[in-house]
Amino acid sequence: MSISKEDLKPYLNQGSGLLNVDKLVTQFRDGWDGPVSKLKRRIIAHLVEIPGCYRAGENQIAYLPRYRTGATVVQPLPQVGLREGIAPPTIMWLPEVYALWQPAAPSKLRLRLLLENGSVLTIRWRQYFFRGPSTPLALTEWIDSVKEGGGNAIEITCLDGNQGKFSMTATTLEACDRTKANQVLRSTVHKILSKRRRELTPYEMAAEVLAHGVYHEHPAPLPLLYNIFEPPIMASYNFGRMAAVPQTSPQLSALLQQQIVEMEELEKTYWRDSGGMKMPEGTSVLAAPEFDGSYRIRLSLEGYPVSRTLEISAESTFEELHWAIQSTMDWEDDHLWVFSFGGRSGNHTLKVGPMEVDDVLAIASDFTLAEAGLEKGQKFRYVFDFGDWWVVHLEVIELMRGVDTPDPKIVAESGDPPPQYLMSETDDEW
Repeated sequence: MSISKEDLKPYLNQGSGLLNVDKLVTQFRDGWDGPVSKLKRRIIAHLVEIPGCYRAGENQIAYLPRYRTGATVVQPLPQVGLREGIAPPTIMWLPEVYALWQPAAPSKLRLRLLLENGSVLTIRWRQYFFRGPSTPLALTEWIDSVKEGGGNAIEITCLDGNQGKFSMTATTLEACDRTKANQVLRSTVHKILSKRRRELTPYEMAAEVLAHGVYHEHPAPLPLLYNIFEPPIMASYNFGRMAAVPQTSPQLSALLQQQIVEMEELEKTYWRDSGGMKMPEGTSVLAAPEFDGSYRIRLSLEGYPVSRTLEISAESTFEELHWAIQSTMDWEDDHLWVFSFGGRSGNHTLKVGPMEVDDVLAIASDFTLAEAGLEKGQKFRYVFDFGDWWVVHLEVIELMRGVDTPDPKIVAESGDPPPQYLMSETDDEW
């Protein structure tokens, strides 16, 4: 069995977005005589030769039915260096510009840029080391003239995607109201990330946002990386990866934002992938809401038919909640533990625990349930003993205003917890 471009086109006609190559391999595996790896290479080779398709990741192909024609991206010009006293580079191409310019067949297609002054430049696309567009001297000189004229950005518009024709005009980031465009971009990013179980690189995200037609609306939004840090924060960005921020209370969201923004390494990667823009100022940690009362929290032990309903004061600390869980599960406090909000592992998860645990943002002995702004229906988890990995899932089922609970107490229970240390049949009896 052989695979041709015509065999793959029906899958492209199903809509825009990112195509999963592994799923296509599964579709064509029956009847294929050779190794699966060869089939995968063959599918990718055919796809990238089809106008409107290009690589957007190891196992993904971006397909743009409109082939980018009419899309506009605002490319900022770096105003400051990464460190004080260092001159900024002439240009730092955005991930969305890479996605916009990525030719379907890099060895065959060159980019043609029509500058505002009437000049037409041809740019080669480097396929390997320093992958991306070259920057000829004439383009550097034009960019310098834009800066001298008071511009701090350029607009890049795709005139003809099939022919690789683009226009460049001088502008400023403040030239028009981009509020609505920014909101559309943020909501699209959040929708995409919410459906992904893995983190995405800025380039992968830019490819899919472009495929959704976001950049075909005018005016164009500000850069992708800048937008995800505009409050309310909707995505995290750590070490060049983007992930959905868990839905939490405003107080916990503010702490998550603080965690993300304060990372020194983030400043470097952000500066690069935002085109040289400064990171917007994060929102300060919000004041905890006025709540005088107690919470009812349902506890369930993962893997066992064990549940408890705990009543605890809003003024109790997470350390006191830890002690309550230890008591009801009949555990000895002889291992590390941590509370986490977000449901996923990774840097975008807020962790509350003792100071000895890595990545903890809030210290349990100093952080109260009220300060966390817990809301009805809020879910989080408690992990004890990182070797045996005991997991307790918690859900706030009731806010009891005006109810004083001096000490945590169990008001409902079901099932008996297993022994903390499960002895195997080969263990010696004591």
